[in-house]
Amino acid sequence: MILDIPDSFGYGPEYITIINTRRATYQIQVEYASSNGLDSPVNCKVHLYVRGGELPQSPYRHTFQPDDVGGDPWEVTEVTYYP
Repeated sequence: MILDIPDSFGYGPEYITIINTRRATYQIQVEYASSNGLDSPVNCKVHLYVRGGELPQSPYRHTFQPDDVGGDPWEVTEVTYYP
């Protein structure tokens, strides 16, 4: 897995690419690592693409609260991939 574009000091986007995938079920999670000093809720949106096409359920949306920093990750979904 490669974090193509990390954006730890702003509002994103961040892109992650999985190469050399194998037949498996992948758990997609998002961790709220830092509030960057914000004391208000933060909206998060995840778009998932497989073989260049966006999954029909995408985008997934979640709101992190300020006290979620460093807590349990948001479990977005699972994707089963068949190469």
